Amino acid sequence: MADRMEEAFRNAFVRADEVDFEPLDVTAIQKRPEAILGESQKARTGRTFGALRALAAVAAFVLVAGVGWFFANRLVGSTSATVMAPKATPGGGTPLGNPTLVPDPGMKYVSFANVAIQVPSEWGFASTMEPWCLAGQRPTTPYVDQVDPVNMVSVAIGCDGVGPAEGTVTHLTWRYALTDETGASTTPLRTGWADYSQRVGEAWVTVQAPTSDATLAATILGTGRTVDVDHNGCPAMGRIQANDFIRPLSGDLVRVGRVDEIAVCQYIVGGGTSRPGLMASRSVTGDAAMNLLTGLRNAPDGGGPDDPSQCIRQAGPEAITLRLRDGNAVTETYIYYQGCQGNGILDSVAVRTLTTGVCTAILGDQVTYQVGWLTTYQLCHPVVMVSAPETSKSGTAVSSEGTPTVSAGQGTPAAPLPATGSPHPVPGGTPPR
Repeated sequence: MADRMEEAFRNAFVRADEVDFEPLDVTAIQKRPEAILGESQKARTGRTFGALRALAAVAAFVLVAGVGWFFANRLVGSTSATVMAPKATPGGGTPLGNPTLVPDPGMKYVSFANVAIQVPSEWGFASTMEPWCLAGQRPTTPYVDQVDPVNMVSVAIGCDGVGPAEGTVTHLTWRYALTDETGASTTPLRTGWADYSQRVGEAWVTVQAPTSDATLAATILGTGRTVDVDHNGCPAMGRIQANDFIRPLSGDLVRVGRVDEIAVCQYIVGGGTSRPGLMASRSVTGDAAMNLLTGLRNAPDGGGPDDPSQCIRQAGPEAITLRLRDGNAVTETYIYYQGCQGNGILDSVAVRTLTTGVCTAILGDQVTYQVGWLTTYQLCHPVVMVSAPETSKSGTAVSSEGTPTVSAGQGTPAAPLPATGSPHPVPGGTPPR
């Protein structure tokens, strides 16, 4: 025992010698407020996500193009704080991801709700919001749909006959399964195409593919399984799904000196915790994780950006939990970004302001910000418009072309495709209650 203690003591000094510690700024430590962001906890199970969802349904196409401002990309950690980003170093410990989710050769896992399923590793991520019968920019290689199960904007208007459109490629999509949907089904589409679907856990999973790819569709659907924690370390159900703004039970970013990995877990908020609300997940590792940690710690105090005059106060309908792992220690941080009130970066001690650097670092792959308050949408999607923006009757900035050029820092989606922030419809199904 004495030998083990001596070895641990020596290792601690070796590790300490590898990190350049900055002086602790005691002014950055805040006492936890008596009331968290004001509003008391209310049971709103069964609500339909209120005014924000209604706004999405009415102004979906306006929101897509409403990004006519220029925002320069800011490096993570470029705010007024001076905490430096230490180098990522191996810290040991147990990875956050579910150890039983080992993909087959040439495959990778994606997840949603309480489902993990494999797709070919070369598949990207994309979102196509146009009605199938309208010409538009579409992915040209197979992809996983960046589904937004909350803002279920119906765009299947004026389409005669059966899709998909010419130029559609094989892809996987999902929605919440209806109560009576069980087993599997095949739905014929336009000549030579079909929807191959199957109930897995709480999800109705569909591979839309040419009939010549029926074997591939069956292989993909055959890998689906229900899980409590996915391959990136995100629980199928999270506390942040609650019906109000909440804070993590414990954890202080000031005390997190380094990270091995950060799980980015995106959840549906406002439907309670009676049904798995995981929408999407991704993992940030190495120097990118250390840079994200620095950006979180350097974000200005106070929360926001907010403008209470723009909408009613309600959480969600989406929010993100970050799970930061240092060895075997895990710290959770919550990020609210979609409404006009209550936005920010929350640990159990402080509330910080959401920055462009942090937001662009957490978005990417399957995790997207598709519909929400224009100010935070622009914050999270730095773009350069092709032409000067016009203004819609609602006051939303709209490009005359309606096609923004997306700058770096948003992940690598399948290309070409519309801007990552486009609202995306989910045919049928209902969000969790």
